[in-house]
Amino acid sequence: MKRVAAMVVLAVLLLAGCAGELMTWQEQYDLGMRYLNESNYEEAILAFTQAIEIDPKNVEGYLGRAEACVSARQTKRGTCVSKYHAALQGLVDTRLIKILKEA
Repeated sequence: MKRVAAMVVLAVLLLAGCAGELMTWQEQYDLGMRYLNESNYEEAILAFTQAIEIDPKNVEGYLGRAEACVSARQTKRGTCVSKYHAALQGLVDTRLIKILKEA
């Protein structure tokens, strides 16, 4: 009986550890915003990229990524924004256009 209880406890601990590794869209977006506010643009770009991968239809992730790219001066390389050009079709709103025009 003790052995079964120990195995159950071990299984619960393993599952709890795995569950903590997956972040939601909101957590990734919030992390990106925190990095953006701290002027840590490279980390912000990575966090927003993860948010986009979780929910590619949520335009807020693209907006955050574009703002981080502009702040990091990566728009001239084209990798930061153009990579998501196809995904942005139909999602573009005036805020994204404004950010890109300011670049």
